[in-house]
Amino acid sequence: MTYMLAIKISRYLIKRGAAGAEDEEVLAYGLFDLLAGLEQNLILLFLGLAFDILPQIFCYELFFCLLKPNIGGAHAKTHGSCLLIFTLMAFAAAQSSRLLPQTWLWPLAFLLSLLALLLVIWRGPVIHPNAPAGMQKRKKFRVIGICVSLSQTIVIFSAYKIAGTWAAGVSLCGSMGAATAALSLLVPSPDNNP
Repeated sequence: MTYMLAIKISRYLIKRGAAGAEDEEVLAYGLFDLLAGLEQNLILLFLGLAFDILPQIFCYELFFCLLKPNIGGAHAKTHGSCLLIFTLMAFAAAQSSRLLPQTWLWPLAFLLSLLALLLVIWRGPVIHPNAPAGMQKRKKFRVIGICVSLSQTIVIFSAYKIAGTWAAGVSLCGSMGAATAALSLLVPSPDNNP
């Protein structure tokens, strides 16, 4: 549905003279990417406000979205399944950060961030067959992925030194986001459209 809306908007823009007909596919893809991001963020915003877990969901999404585009990895078969899986993972991370015993939060957050860093160093990036040509520069994206993952580990360790239990839950969500992004490096990706 989102892709069909992107195609309709791109055709409207071409009809109005905002772009040439030869740019329809590129324009539709860009609009789809924009609409899909908006859709995802609106769903997460609703969940965060409805369940009072907005900081946790924001932290999960931040670290996941900083890492995933730079390391590649598995993609869901459809946009709908991607949205569902991502939303469920973010919600589960946010809820688990509130339900786990306080003594588990910091060690688990630090362990998951180290796991993400090791996976990025060992396996990243894994290039999806439909990835843009720019992602073929593996070394550049590996360095970016390692830097993002390392900085996330440092942020969690620093938060541990200066903050209380509320920050522990939020940090756990961030490390879960990075870990799930890094774990996608181990899953073979089906040959599909991004």
